[in-house]
Amino acid sequence: MRVPSVRAYRVAETIAVVKFLTDFDPEYGSSVTAAPGIRRLVCPNPGPFTFTGTGTYAITSDVGAVIIDPGPDHVGHLSAAAVMAGSRPVAAVLVTHRHADHAGGARAFADRVEAPVLAAAWSTTEQSAPHPKTAESWEDGDGIGVENVGDATHFARSDEAVVDLPADRYLSDRDILNIGGLELEVVATPGHIRDHVCFVWRRGGAVFSGDHVMGWSTSVLPPPHGHLEDYLRSLKRIGEFGDLTFFPTHGPPIPHAGDYVEELYAHRMMRTSQILDALSRGDGTIEQIVRQIYVAINPLLIPAACLSVWAHLEMLVDQNVVVVVDGLVPTLTSRYRLST
Repeated sequence: MRVPSVRAYRVAETIAVVKFLTDFDPEYGSSVTAAPGIRRLVCPNPGPFTFTGTGTYAITSDVGAVIIDPGPDHVGHLSAAAVMAGSRPVAAVLVTHRHADHAGGARAFADRVEAPVLAAAWSTTEQSAPHPKTAESWEDGDGIGVENVGDATHFARSDEAVVDLPADRYLSDRDILNIGGLELEVVATPGHIRDHVCFVWRRGGAVFSGDHVMGWSTSVLPPPHGHLEDYLRSLKRIGEFGDLTFFPTHGPPIPHAGDYVEELYAHRMMRTSQILDALSRGDGTIEQIVRQIYVAINPLLIPAACLSVWAHLEMLVDQNVVVVVDGLVPTLTSRYRLST
């Protein structure tokens, strides 16, 4: 399904309520059965962007196993993940995307279990592409949420957020993986980051959705590698599997996730409408827009909200609906207004 015209967002006045799933209290250091044939181990790296921590999954068959998202380079977590498959050989290490909390320990883990790393193709040049307004603006105090620069910096600076991870096999959209006695389908889902993919295990009724669809929160779309229009298209794409249970890398599973995916899509439509409404009252900065449209926001989440609004504005500028008042490129500290 085609993403609607941005002008259609102006009539998206209905408040879109996302029914988040936040009841999740993992036990660190030991894996649990998440569903038949699926085990989950949560890394003790909780935070504003990781919720309770990174969830590593093992899908098992009678003859082997695959591991999805080994997580950060955390020795204790990687050691515990190495025994998730039991006596079964690990046939492959799958990575949904190259953010450090998912892939930072992937190579070390793969070497440990003697298995290949499978990830989407993405060049080192693309990973390290500079952005005209990176985290230095946060550190210098000329922007938003300066007291919370730590997590914002992690996503605003591509050299810190993205892992340089050459794969042993590069994945493409619609690839069918027959590995470890399992059949998995690769679904390209760019948006949160360019190389994001989800893995569909039809026999197990499961979609491993990485950071593309999470039950506890919406996804952050940090420039330069995040892109809202790509994300919206990817939501429509993964929504085709809405009768299955989604297993995000952060937080609890989402049973029969189709309705939830539609809620996420409607939420983005609503946010875009709110941003346009805010700018209809006059030009403004991202900080000013955030404080208008995010009511009673937790101060710790202001950096995430700013990155989200930035992603919306980047799309609106690309589509000539909004213009940058004080430059050509949309940045964290630019002023924006509606195009005339």
